[in-house]
Amino acid sequence: MLKQLHAISGGGRTYWGYLSLVALSAILQAVAVLLLFPVNYELFGGDGHPVQAGKWVITLLVVIAMAWGCDIFAARLGLTLGLNIMWMIYRHAPAALTAWPDARFTPAKAANLRSLVSTKAVDTTSGVVLMVTPIITAVVFTFALGLGLIVVSPLVAAITLIGGALMQAALWGSARLEARSQARYSQATEELDDRLFEFAWAQPSLRTARGTSIGAQLVDNAIATTHRRLLGLLLWQIPTAILFSFVLQLVLLGFGVTAWASFQNGVIDATAAATLVIVLLRVVEQVTTVSGSVEGMLAMTSAAADVKELMDTKPIVNSEPMSEPPTVTLDRLTVTYPDGTPGLHEA
Repeated sequence: MLKQLHAISGGGRTYWGYLSLVALSAILQAVAVLLLFPVNYELFGGDGHPVQAGKWVITLLVVIAMAWGCDIFAARLGLTLGLNIMWMIYRHAPAALTAWPDARFTPAKAANLRSLVSTKAVDTTSGVVLMVTPIITAVVFTFALGLGLIVVSPLVAAITLIGGALMQAALWGSARLEARSQARYSQATEELDDRLFEFAWAQPSLRTARGTSIGAQLVDNAIATTHRRLLGLLLWQIPTAILFSFVLQLVLLGFGVTAWASFQNGVIDATAAATLVIVLLRVVEQVTTVSGSVEGMLAMTSAAADVKELMDTKPIVNSEPMSEPPTVTLDRLTVTYPDGTPGLHEA
């Protein structure tokens, strides 16, 4: 998705500024979570100091304010990128339509372009902020937090990094499965639409030839195919949900066991162990937010691919008008009929 977004935007200052601010915000959020360890230790630890706790709290508030500021500026740049994508759609779509050959302009392509211009173009304006930003934030936050936890417990840090990678892989696998099933369902829906249109358009001819049953049979077959692929779409959504849920439960179990083992072995104290619960909830919140935007992310990726296709289409360039009409000159032309009779000889 980021590669396609880079190609569409041209990789300018807006694009890199957006990525930098989102990544910086995610890192600051990880730092804010890590600051909970000294804050809780100074407040609830055995030899805590309220004055020191106040300093850590102020530091925590400053980091949160910085992350909030980064989010605001990143959202503005993300909205600018979304508006640029919409502008690219409206700018390149007419030229691409006139440049495409008839064989390429299939009914499915026409339906996709109608959806791109009417719906997806508007959705992309907020899609960058609502779909792309949470994914970047979740990835950067998880790995930044995992690196920071090395100071607290190397074992917990390893589980955080591995668990984050596993959950991201589960989301990626779920997205691939859902995209595959949606593509098959869309194909079946397009076939059904074509059959219904053909059946309605050919009604006079079918009734004249008394072949209405043949057209109805083709429509029934298309309906059965669509129904079968719809069931397949629903069935494929079951393992996608189970896959992520299973990986999430596995990561939660591993994180809990690791935190308990670190506390039992004296690597961390009771305050740090309690803080790890808050850390775990924050990681789960980040990944769960991403899991709820898989469908929207697929739509955003599809729209970006369509925009890239429009941009790559070379428009038709009209040639300059000729000052004189074109002429054809024939020299030394010979024509012979099939029976051997000469018609022209070097005329």
